[in-house]
Amino acid sequence: MAVTTKIRVRYAETDQMGIVHHAVYPIWFEAARGDYIRSKGMGYDEIEKAGFMLPLHDLTCTYIRPCRYEEDVIVKTRVLKATGVKLVFGYEVFGEGEDTPRIKGTTTHAWVHADTFCMANLKKEAPEIYQIIEEGYREDQ
Repeated sequence: MAVTTKIRVRYAETDQMGIVHHAVYPIWFEAARGDYIRSKGMGYDEIEKAGFMLPLHDLTCTYIRPCRYEEDVIVKTRVLKATGVKLVFGYEVFGEGEDTPRIKGTTTHAWVHADTFCMANLKKEAPEIYQIIEEGYREDQ
Protein backbone atom coordinates (compact mmCIF):
# COMPACT_ATOMS: atom_id res chain seq x y z
CA MET A 1 0.00 0.00 0.00
CA ALA A 2 1.34 3.41 -0.97
CA VAL A 3 2.38 5.85 1.74
CA THR A 4 1.07 9.39 1.36
CA THR A 5 2.85 12.66 2.05
CA LYS A 6 0.91 15.93 2.08
CA ILE A 7 2.68 19.05 0.86
CA ARG A 8 1.43 22.64 0.61
CA VAL A 9 3.06 24.32 -2.38
CA ARG A 10 5.26 27.15 -1.13
CA TYR A 11 5.93 30.37 -3.01
CA ALA A 12 9.65 29.59 -3.27
CA GLU A 13 8.81 26.39 -5.19
CA THR A 14 7.04 28.23 -7.99
CA ASP A 15 8.08 30.25 -11.00
CA GLN A 16 6.74 33.69 -11.97
CA MET A 17 3.50 32.08 -13.20
CA GLY A 18 2.83 30.44 -9.82
CA ILE A 19 3.53 26.97 -11.24
CA VAL A 20 5.79 24.54 -9.38
CA HIS A 21 9.22 24.53 -11.02
CA HIS A 22 10.19 21.17 -12.52
CA ALA A 23 13.26 20.90 -10.27
CA VAL A 24 11.07 20.80 -7.14
CA TYR A 25 9.45 17.42 -7.79
CA PRO A 26 12.61 15.39 -7.04
CA ILE A 27 12.83 17.22 -3.70
CA TRP A 28 9.24 16.20 -2.96
CA PHE A 29 10.14 12.63 -3.97
CA GLU A 30 12.95 12.67 -1.40
CA ALA A 31 10.63 13.91 1.35
CA ALA A 32 8.05 11.27 0.44
CA ARG A 33 10.72 8.53 0.32
CA GLY A 34 11.78 9.47 3.86
CA ASP A 35 8.16 9.28 5.01
CA TYR A 36 7.81 5.89 3.32
CA ILE A 37 10.85 4.43 5.09
CA ARG A 38 9.81 5.91 8.45
CA SER A 39 6.34 4.40 8.01
CA LYS A 40 8.01 0.97 7.90
CA GLY A 41 9.54 1.53 11.32
CA MET A 42 12.99 2.95 10.59
CA GLY A 43 14.60 6.10 9.27
CA TYR A 44 17.50 6.81 6.95
CA ASP A 45 19.55 7.67 10.02
CA GLU A 46 19.13 4.11 11.31
CA ILE A 47 20.19 2.69 7.96
CA GLU A 48 23.30 4.89 8.04
CA LYS A 49 24.08 3.92 11.64
CA ALA A 50 23.97 0.29 10.48
CA GLY A 51 26.68 1.17 7.94
CA PHE A 52 24.68 1.46 4.72
CA MET A 53 23.60 4.23 2.39
CA LEU A 54 21.14 4.38 -0.45
CA PRO A 55 22.45 6.85 -3.05
CA LEU A 56 20.41 7.84 -6.06
CA HIS A 57 21.31 6.10 -9.31
CA ASP A 58 18.49 7.19 -11.61
CA LEU A 59 15.48 9.51 -11.56
CA THR A 60 12.53 9.85 -13.93
CA CYS A 61 9.78 12.42 -13.84
CA THR A 62 6.81 12.75 -16.18
CA TYR A 63 4.98 16.07 -16.04
CA ILE A 64 1.28 15.66 -16.85
CA ARG A 65 -0.34 18.75 -15.29
CA PRO A 66 1.23 21.47 -13.16
CA CYS A 67 0.83 22.06 -9.46
CA ARG A 68 0.36 25.67 -8.33
CA TYR A 69 1.15 27.96 -5.44
CA GLU A 70 -0.88 27.36 -2.24
CA GLU A 71 -2.32 24.05 -3.47
CA ASP A 72 -2.25 21.03 -1.20
CA VAL A 73 -0.78 18.07 -3.03
CA ILE A 74 -0.41 14.43 -2.09
CA VAL A 75 2.64 12.39 -3.04
CA LYS A 76 1.92 8.66 -3.03
CA THR A 77 5.04 6.53 -2.70
CA ARG A 78 5.55 2.80 -3.07
CA VAL A 79 8.36 0.37 -3.74
CA LEU A 80 8.33 -0.93 -7.32
CA LYS A 81 11.33 -3.25 -6.98
CA ALA A 82 13.42 -4.45 -4.06
CA THR A 83 16.52 -6.61 -4.34
CA GLY A 84 19.50 -7.06 -2.10
CA VAL A 85 21.44 -4.47 -4.11
CA LYS A 86 18.80 -2.12 -5.55
CA LEU A 87 15.61 -0.33 -4.53
CA VAL A 88 13.19 1.37 -6.92
CA PHE A 89 10.51 3.76 -5.66
CA GLY A 90 7.49 4.98 -7.62
CA TYR A 91 5.78 8.31 -6.99
CA GLU A 92 2.52 9.90 -8.05
CA VAL A 93 1.65 13.51 -7.24
CA PHE A 94 -2.04 14.38 -6.99
CA GLY A 95 -3.95 17.52 -6.26
CA GLU A 96 -5.71 16.91 -2.94
CA GLY A 97 -8.95 15.02 -3.59
CA GLU A 98 -8.01 14.15 -7.19
CA ASP A 99 -7.87 10.64 -8.65
CA THR A 100 -5.63 11.37 -11.64
CA PRO A 101 -1.94 12.02 -11.03
CA ARG A 102 -0.39 15.28 -12.22
CA ILE A 103 3.18 14.01 -11.99
CA LYS A 104 4.65 10.50 -12.06
CA GLY A 105 8.20 9.53 -11.27
CA THR A 106 10.66 6.90 -10.12
CA THR A 107 13.96 6.84 -8.32
CA THR A 108 16.42 3.95 -8.41
CA HIS A 109 18.89 3.54 -5.56
CA ALA A 110 21.84 1.22 -4.94
CA TRP A 111 22.75 -0.16 -1.53
CA VAL A 112 26.33 0.75 -0.63
CA HIS A 113 28.62 0.53 2.40
CA ALA A 114 28.69 3.93 4.11
CA ASP A 115 32.44 3.88 4.68
CA THR A 116 33.59 2.80 1.18
CA PHE A 117 30.60 3.51 -1.09
CA CYS A 118 31.17 0.03 -2.54
CA MET A 119 28.11 -1.99 -3.51
CA ALA A 120 26.47 -3.92 -0.70
CA ASN A 121 24.06 -6.83 -0.72
CA LEU A 122 21.62 -5.87 2.00
CA LYS A 123 19.86 -9.23 1.83
CA LYS A 124 23.06 -10.98 2.93
CA GLU A 125 24.74 -8.27 5.01
CA ALA A 126 21.77 -6.76 6.90
CA PRO A 127 18.87 -9.21 6.63
CA GLU A 128 16.92 -7.44 9.39
CA ILE A 129 16.83 -4.21 7.37
CA TYR A 130 16.21 -6.06 4.12
CA GLN A 131 13.24 -7.86 5.68
CA ILE A 132 11.58 -4.52 6.51
CA ILE A 133 12.09 -3.31 2.92
CA GLU A 134 10.91 -6.63 1.48
CA GLU A 135 7.74 -6.57 3.58
CA GLY A 136 6.99 -3.03 2.35
CA TYR A 137 7.54 -4.16 -1.22
CA ARG A 138 5.13 -7.08 -0.81
CA GLU A 139 2.50 -4.74 0.69
CA ASP A 140 2.87 -2.42 -2.31
CA GLN A 141 2.17 -5.13 -4.90
